[in-house]
Amino acid sequence: MRQLRLSSALFLLLGCGFVSFNQTHAQSGGYAERYTHSAATAKHQAPLDINHATFDQLMTLPGITEVWAKRIVRYRPYRTKLDLLDRGIVPAGVYNQIHDAVIAHRNSR
Repeated sequence: MRQLRLSSALFLLLGCGFVSFNQTHAQSGGYAERYTHSAATAKHQAPLDINHATFDQLMTLPGITEVWAKRIVRYRPYRTKLDLLDRGIVPAGVYNQIHDAVIAHRNSR
């Protein structure tokens, strides 16, 4: 009976360790892939001007939803890209994702 309890406990511990390892491995791999993709995308694209970009162009930015893109268009013009955060157009999490990919020019094209 004691041997059965020890075997069950050992099996339970090994099972929990395996599940934990798989979850950690899967999460770290997914993050690395997302980071690599976003870093590569940001390096190859020119910064997007938030004062002149179309709705569709804004939708290509990482982390931007239809709501955030519509708010960016609605509350133009912006003096700097930091206005997006200062004026509450997008939350800090979204701003942190897009701040390297956007600029704010006020001159006409």
